[in-house]
Amino acid sequence: MNTNRLVGLDILRSFAIFFVLSVHFFGFVPFHGTPMVGENMALQLFMRQLFFLCIPLFLLLTGYFQSNKELSKSYFSGLKNILLIYLIYSMLSILFKIFYQKEPIDASTAILSILNYTSNPRGWYVNMYIGLFLIIPFLNTLYNNLKNQNEKIILIVIMCFLTSIPGFVNQFPFIAGIPNMILPDWWMGIYPLTYYFIGAYIKEYKPKIKKFYNIIAFILVLLFQSSIYFLECRGGVLEYTFKVQYNGNLLSMVAAVLFFILLYDVDIKNKVARFLVTDIAVLSFDIYLASFISDYLLYPYFIKNYFKTQQQFLKYYLIIVPLSLLMSYLIAFIRRYLNDIITTKRLKLTSNAINISE
Repeated sequence: MNTNRLVGLDILRSFAIFFVLSVHFFGFVPFHGTPMVGENMALQLFMRQLFFLCIPLFLLLTGYFQSNKELSKSYFSGLKNILLIYLIYSMLSILFKIFYQKEPIDASTAILSILNYTSNPRGWYVNMYIGLFLIIPFLNTLYNNLKNQNEKIILIVIMCFLTSIPGFVNQFPFIAGIPNMILPDWWMGIYPLTYYFIGAYIKEYKPKIKKFYNIIAFILVLLFQSSIYFLECRGGVLEYTFKVQYNGNLLSMVAAVLFFILLYDVDIKNKVARFLVTDIAVLSFDIYLASFISDYLLYPYFIKNYFKTQQQFLKYYLIIVPLSLLMSYLIAFIRRYLNDIITTKRLKLTSNAINISE
């Protein structure tokens, strides 16, 4: 085990992947068809907003880890591993659809689904991340050539103005009667770049907030955001719109940054806990893609046989999500184990070929 590894970042990545699986829970159960009435649904909405920090956390981590990468052949070669893992899980997903879900998928449909990132429903993130990966050296050139901390803060403020503030201001519930567009919102879709720059800033300047005040601020931001959505429903259902699932929302961004700063410098002394957190973090991309299989094995069965009403959500959430994580982790573990065997054999064959030629 690497004792120099920053465990706080592994904790964040582990939380992020757990939040992803938790978001999936709300997608499978009838949350969006249940009226927002009562304390139970208010709690569910609060938890949903917490779990939606998953993608922002992954993007902040990307900025933290990649902010020193430079333009080179070795950098772009790193894309091969991402594409290979995506290809493996795409093929597994297609086989799962054919043999378990009984979908009639022919060869041409399968190939097309891999190319357009629909073979695995989690493929949208891969689609986004490939583009982000390709421009990271250029983002770093921009960020690292700014003269001082103030200029980097100005960059981040401008990015927030372009990507996160419009979505909040333009649709604020208490401005009824005012035209929907108050601030320009054309650039909202590039919110991953805002998170990237914030992650790079955190790595460089290591901002700290006292844990107690951080936790209080974090809870208040999530309460405010979930309360807005709850009040907007007026006893009806929460519609699954761009606004309620937008990862670049200002309040989501603030909450994600607070959560990141809260945990990124935390350490774990217990060796077993440290190993588990680190291994989940290392396999998080695998787990994310493998969760398609675990989710579709678990949710249809539980919903058909046990899940009766959305008021039961906490009871089954505490069963299904950890089970899905465990199953996804096992699939990811097997993939890595087989990859290690293949890699070892390939290295031996290469070594033997070199010895023979000598």
